[in-house]
Amino acid sequence: MRQRICKIDASHAQAIKDQPNWQSLGLADLKTLKVNYASVLPNLLKEGGSEIGALNVLRNTLGMTMGGSLEVKTPVERVSIKDELLFHIVEKRDAKRERYANLIIESLINPLEIWRTKYDDGSSRHRYIKLFSGEKDVYVIVKIDNDGSLLWNFIPTRIGTVQKMREGSLIFR
Repeated sequence: MRQRICKIDASHAQAIKDQPNWQSLGLADLKTLKVNYASVLPNLLKEGGSEIGALNVLRNTLGMTMGGSLEVKTPVERVSIKDELLFHIVEKRDAKRERYANLIIESLINPLEIWRTKYDDGSSRHRYIKLFSGEKDVYVIVKIDNDGSLLWNFIPTRIGTVQKMREGSLIFR
């Protein structure tokens, strides 16, 4: 069966400025929280090389097949992970995000925080924040659609970038 890469319209929506954030709510800095709340970072997976290889790493790690989907129950909702949306995660090949695929489910099921953030296209997205030991922490963006919540993006990055994602309404801690 020939694999097809489905590119999604990322719509480049931006978070609305001046939403409440961790500072205005008087919450602790993530660097402070990391001491007590970081999970052990598992070994990284082997990179996929090409876009197709990276998609296969994601699929295999998530237990999905091409064209399939997976539903994950989080503390606040059910999130659908759809195969056709996975390309968005791995399209920037220099980031090699598929190496962190084993953090996706853990970040959705057991996040430190979940923020409901409003965007300039009228949508809202949930930002799942998860801290891990080591240099990388994670945020997962879940887009809220009329027909359900969809995994939209998964970003392993430094704690300072994750800190900036803590804006909107804190809906889970």
